[in-house]
Amino acid sequence: MTRLRSLSRCLCSLSLAMLPVLAPAAAPEPAAPLIMGANADDSSFIGGWTRKIHREAFRRMQVPMEFTQAPLKRISLMAEQGTIDGELSRAPAYGAAHPEMLLVDVTLMEASFSIYTAKPMPAVGRLEDLRDKGNLQGAYTRGVLGCENVLQPMFAPNRLTAVPSAKNGLAMLAIGHADFFCDSSTGMLNALKADGGRKGLQAHKLFDLGPKVALSPYLHKRHAALVPVFAATLKQMKAEGLFERYWLEVEKQSSPP
Repeated sequence: MTRLRSLSRCLCSLSLAMLPVLAPAAAPEPAAPLIMGANADDSSFIGGWTRKIHREAFRRMQVPMEFTQAPLKRISLMAEQGTIDGELSRAPAYGAAHPEMLLVDVTLMEASFSIYTAKPMPAVGRLEDLRDKGNLQGAYTRGVLGCENVLQPMFAPNRLTAVPSAKNGLAMLAIGHADFFCDSSTGMLNALKADGGRKGLQAHKLFDLGPKVALSPYLHKRHAALVPVFAATLKQMKAEGLFERYWLEVEKQSSPP
């Protein structure tokens, strides 16, 4: 009996030794984050506001997301090349010019495209007045299509200068290197809310280039399935009053002591 028990134990040990060694299951690779292009950083007024909205929206959708920052023109090139997955806010003309980007049909805010000067020009009320004064030099923020598409057909290249941001345009007005400057109201708000903007030139708005336009997020077409989910999430956040709450939070942070 003892010998049978010993033999049984040996056979059992041998069987266990012959079982394949199973490696622990590998943890699944984390999903790659979506890269959202932005032309303003977290410290700017509109940049801080739109980033708050997007962080909360992607958290609710449980989709990892990161921001990348570059000038508007560079962001547009990145969208064309497919190296970013979306943009925080653009006007409708942007979608028409970039079919690879799909509109997320929720208005974050409205913006206008306007002409600014260092001081009032009572005799100037339209672009034709600026154009007909052949000695006037203009500037606009590169990549702001609401300015580019209107100014470029009307003014000779030697009368227009493209600058990276509203900060640069205001500086050109201040030192007399430009007589007028075109940008979006959001770009100007970022510049004027910044420390340097509050202490620098307070530009005079001559007129708007047409009515206000809606600013909305865009996603690359490879994320078409996410577009309706993103839109529904933003609509819910808007209904909860989060857009207004975030605006007040950023306004409080940007106010001077």
